[in-house]
Amino acid sequence: MLKLKISQKLPVIMVLLAILNSAVVGGIAVNKEVEAVTDASKEELLSHSSARADALSDYLHSIETDILGLASNGNTVRALQEFSAGWALLGADQTATLQRLYIDENPNKTGEKQLLDFATDGSDYSRLHAAYHPQFRRYLDLKGLYDIFLFDTQGNLVYTVFKELDYATNLNTGQWKDTDLGNVFRAGLQAKPGEVAFMDFKPYGPSHDVPASFISTPIVNANGTTIGVLAFQMPIGGINNVMQYAEGLGERADSVLYGTDFLARSDSRLSKDSIILKRKNDGEDVKLGLAGQKGTLIDEMDGQKSVSAYAPVEFHGTHWVVASDEPLKDVQSEAIHAAEEILLIVAGVVAVIMVVSIFISRSISKPISQITGVMRQLASDDLTAWRSLAPRTTS
Repeated sequence: MLKLKISQKLPVIMVLLAILNSAVVGGIAVNKEVEAVTDASKEELLSHSSARADALSDYLHSIETDILGLASNGNTVRALQEFSAGWALLGADQTATLQRLYIDENPNKTGEKQLLDFATDGSDYSRLHAAYHPQFRRYLDLKGLYDIFLFDTQGNLVYTVFKELDYATNLNTGQWKDTDLGNVFRAGLQAKPGEVAFMDFKPYGPSHDVPASFISTPIVNANGTTIGVLAFQMPIGGINNVMQYAEGLGERADSVLYGTDFLARSDSRLSKDSIILKRKNDGEDVKLGLAGQKGTLIDEMDGQKSVSAYAPVEFHGTHWVVASDEPLKDVQSEAIHAAEEILLIVAGVVAVIMVVSIFISRSISKPISQITGVMRQLASDDLTAWRSLAPRTTS
């Protein structure tokens, strides 16, 4: 075993004790800091998730208010009545005629067919289209909707703003009868005035399989008789705007809306590509949120641990959950930085203790070494050794 002099042992012992004490105190401080920043992140994300859920609920109810208001507007009632009459005057093959005039021969490119105010065929239908279409198009642009639909009671889609392949087809018997536009038409036809029907997002063929969600309500005349249905194709952009609000969040924190199939219903602000109906998250946070709960947890997705918060959203029987998350290492980076600062302080303290302990040990060990030397001399009968310890006097 290595033998050390007392002048060496004392500094070593004092430094070791200082390191041990600093490590314990520093470790406790770092752990508390990690817990503090993690808890703070949980509270922040939960507050954000709850706020996004409330904002989304408000937004959806504003669309409900819009469709009920538009359906009860006298101009909309007249538009449906007149479009239905103009439809009947077109003859037996309205679908082929109107799709030729307003899609095939429309000079505007795909995605801009709504810019044509009227076809020049001279029909009553096109005259009505010239009168009503600019109004509905302005309304669509103002509200940020994807499309507006007018149905008669037979399921004929007598008017749309956007003019896709569902335009002028029959949603009871035609090609698209089994889509959610067909479903929302039939549900709207059965609803009472002032009620709405809502369909969750699914790929929609006439929109080139883009995810689509629909809301509808009946249109009634002055006698209270249902004469058709008004439907909106829900605005993905509007939902994204609500969900992607990120003030106060970390750089890589994100909030995404998920449905009961665990697929996304909104896009991520961190991804350039759309993730709607593509990204799947069947983590515990989404499951708890879909069960109607609100809270936080540490979850793992794609091999990365994250702080997660969840809050439920319900709209006319459709259940969604707002799931917000931030990488755990990002959350704890502040604590890690604090730990590095603590280690620097500890190193400085240990260095000071080392210098002080060397000075103290020398002040203690020098007299002891002198006494030890004298005792050795005395043991060898050298009585002159006392002189080295005797106090010096001046004459």
